[in-house]
Amino acid sequence: MLLVAAVAIVALAPFVRGWFDYVRWWGGGLEVAEGMPPSGILMRPMDEYLPGLDPLVALTGLVAGAWFPILPWMAFPVVGMVLGRQLSADRVRVSRTWVLLGVAGLAVGLGLALLALRLGRVNPVTDHLSVLSLTPNSTSMVVFQAGLVLVLLGLAHWAVDRRRPGGWMRPVRLVSRHALTVYVLSYLFIFAIVHIGDRLDRSRSHQSSVVTSGWALLIGVGFVIAIVPVLAAWDRRGVVGSLEWVMSTLQVGVARGGRATPGPR
Repeated sequence: MLLVAAVAIVALAPFVRGWFDYVRWWGGGLEVAEGMPPSGILMRPMDEYLPGLDPLVALTGLVAGAWFPILPWMAFPVVGMVLGRQLSADRVRVSRTWVLLGVAGLAVGLGLALLALRLGRVNPVTDHLSVLSLTPNSTSMVVFQAGLVLVLLGLAHWAVDRRRPGGWMRPVRLVSRHALTVYVLSYLFIFAIVHIGDRLDRSRSHQSSVVTSGWALLIGVGFVIAIVPVLAAWDRRGVVGSLEWVMSTLQVGVARGGRATPGPR
């Protein structure tokens, strides 16, 4: 039933996007993203998402119109529940199955995009058969993304869970233990970089063009490298104040009838 729900979420997204003027808040239209052959297979909005302060626009953005809206992105955590069940059941062939399904997803997603390009179906806003697009997340892109995630999860499950690696996994486990904190800090860091870049050059309409792709990659890698020793030092001191600590404290407090006490590490 969960997989059926995920498919329904993906199928519903283009219909819902057709109920309102999706591109109005994305610069008024979509354009071809250059650099990915064949030309025209990948679309993107003409500008950043600028919804204003209208509550109705904010609601439609949350449901289907903004960055990572409920439709179709909710399909991914729903599928994640299915994958989690398979992991908890410790099925022997789960890694191989995920990789094979992932390769099939990559092929189907790319095949749909190529077919759409050949047929001239280049509207990812309302068409189920369309080229690749991350914003809005077209059906072909959703299938492609799901395939890529399955391949990576399958390989990671085989390399980490099955083979029991040594100390080189400690930084990964450290980041995983504080995933929520790292996630929020990374967004604050991105906001700071974009804000600084925007201050330095106010003439550009795309905030994403302030920092080039190469610099963005280097900054991201630098953030990951820098955060690991910070988390290690924090971990040794009991991680008091982290978002995981806050959530655990609230959870323990509720379970004990409102007597909030610091949760476990």
